[in-house]
Amino acid sequence: MDDFASRSSANLFLAAVPDAGTAERIHQLASALKRAHRFEGRLIAPERLHISLFALGGLPEGQHCSAWEAAMEVRTAPFQVWFDRTASFRGRPGNHPFVLIGEQGLCGLQSFRQMFCAALTRT
Repeated sequence: MDDFASRSSANLFLAAVPDAGTAERIHQLASALKRAHRFEGRLIAPERLHISLFALGGLPEGQHCSAWEAAMEVRTAPFQVWFDRTASFRGRPGNHPFVLIGEQGLCGLQSFRQMFCAALTRT
């Protein structure tokens, strides 16, 4: 396996991604919060915004297809996601990610995550 393949599989994860309009609104709000709190870091681009659900990089390479099949098996009605506060934490040196956190607003997403976990276990 070449170096690129090993790096890309190490970073493999399942994520929920907002539609383009929602991503743009999130990015605008993040810009306003960044200015209000005098954060210095760069915001990630709207098209890279996501909610990480599962890190899959630890799976053996042969099971990546099984994870894909499990994700494609999960079906649910549309649900809303909302966040009620922001936070930061120490990441790589000099990196303090700015993240959104939610409680009740994440119930639908948590249910989806549990369904994916059950599907992954089956596959």
